[in-house]
Amino acid sequence: KRNSTRASDEFKPAADYAILFPKSCELLGEDRSSWRQKLPVPPAPVGHGSAPLEKTTPAPPPLKFADAFKATLGELDIATTPLPAAWHDARHGAFNGQAAKGPPVPPALDTGEDWMKNAQDDVPECAKTMSVMGLEFTEQGSRMGKFELVEDAPPGVHSAGRPVYRSSKGQYLYYWDTLKVWRIGDDYMTPEAGVTSTAGLATECPDLAQGWSAWIGGQWTKKHPINVVAANDVPPPPANKGI
Repeated sequence: KRNSTRASDEFKPAADYAILFPKSCELLGEDRSSWRQKLPVPPAPVGHGSAPLEKTTPAPPPLKFADAFKATLGELDIATTPLPAAWHDARHGAFNGQAAKGPPVPPALDTGEDWMKNAQDDVPECAKTMSVMGLEFTEQGSRMGKFELVEDAPPGVHSAGRPVYRSSKGQYLYYWDTLKVWRIGDDYMTPEAGVTSTAGLATECPDLAQGWSAWIGGQWTKKHPINVVAANDVPPPPANKGI
């Protein structure tokens, strides 16, 4: 019997092996009678048909850089070795997870929270006279000049205990707590003003305020330098020595 596969059939070793070499296949002579011989069937190759596949476990490759790896492990062991207690004590326990205590506080500063009360009680005393200069030749010139402390002024709602000053032109130099500013205006009971210091910089006295601005041309501007100083700090005018 002759067996063959068509050229168009896809070759599948596992399936076609039984077709190519069936157990009943015999080789016959031309006259089909002179001799009869059983066709030897070769053994099925490993990995084809129903033969199980042999699984092998390859040997692991030799380690590379084994010496360098062991040296790195040794360095890590050294790095994780706890440092002596004396080393940590010299650094006030900042590196061993403890709260750093720091060096001892000088006796003068080791007073707890008392310094806050002392600071609140130690309010600087403002000068009784303030001089404001810089806008004499602008639309805010009427707010310049010398301001005297108003001793009997009713406390302003927003003055936060700061002093109130008044000039001979009826202008007031006062503090407005909501904005944290010193201002110069017609009434210290309102925030409307023509001159103001920088908002947010709360100071006890007007001569300590910074960043003064003026309302000129419909907007706030710092184009003109404004000086607010205590009267006793105003330098005297230069003496006229004549010609």
